[in-house]
Order: sequence, then C-alpha cells, then structure tokens
Amino acid sequence: MLKLAAGQFITGHTDLANVVAFTAFGQMTNNTGSFTDGILAQALDPTTVSLHYAVAPSLGASNGPTTILSYSGASTPGVGIIARLSTGVYEAWLDTTSQDGIWTYEWVSTGIGQTVKSGQFLVVPRTI
Repeated sequence: MLKLAAGQFITGHTDLANVVAFTAFGQMTNNTGSFTDGILAQALDPTTVSLHYAVAPSLGASNGPTTILSYSGASTPGVGIIARLSTGVYEAWLDTTSQDGIWTYEWVSTGIGQTVKSGQFLVVPRTI
C-alpha cells in the first residue's frame, strides 16, 4: 500500500502504466508497508523489515543508487526511519526534495512473513 501526503492516481497514461501515484517535487511521502501471513491474512511482524528505494530521473532511464532503510525498533516514523505503527504495519517518510523522477521501492521482509512488495510513484518537477 502506498499512501502519499499529496498524491493522486494517474489514469490514461500508457507510458506510465506501472506508476500508480504522483506527488510534487519537495513533498514528503509517507510510504507504508503492511505484512500478513499467507494463509489467514492476519497481520504479523516479520523477523526483519527494510525499505529499498531508488530514483530514475526520467522514463526509460536507469535507476540511481539504491538506498536501504532497516527497521530498528522505532515507533515514530521520520525521514529515513522505518517505524512500526501497529502489528504488521510499518511506515517510512521519503523526502522528494532531492530528486524528481520515478521512485521505485520495495518493502522487504525476512524470516516470519518473508515477502517483497514493490511499487513506484512519480515525483513531478517544479514548474517555477
């Protein structure tokens, strides 16, 4: 699940078919990862949780370096900090001030609840 502070859905753009949301340059985005067991869909806390993300400056361009954030016990999210909000729900804030373009992310968990959940969002450049 991707929750954007100032986001909207993109529709009707075939060149952006895999990009599901966008936000303006400089916005803080709240990126949330939710984890459940594979059978009963009950929320669970994985053994480890990390958020991997990279930014491509334009459509068709290669991603820049990957940044990896790891959960270390925080209960309050912040820029560069993964926090556990409740059982199976984790959130990190990403500051888009440094880079417009296509942000690709993966929530990665290991051990109990092992999975990878990925997505993308577009950061639109400033117009003035």
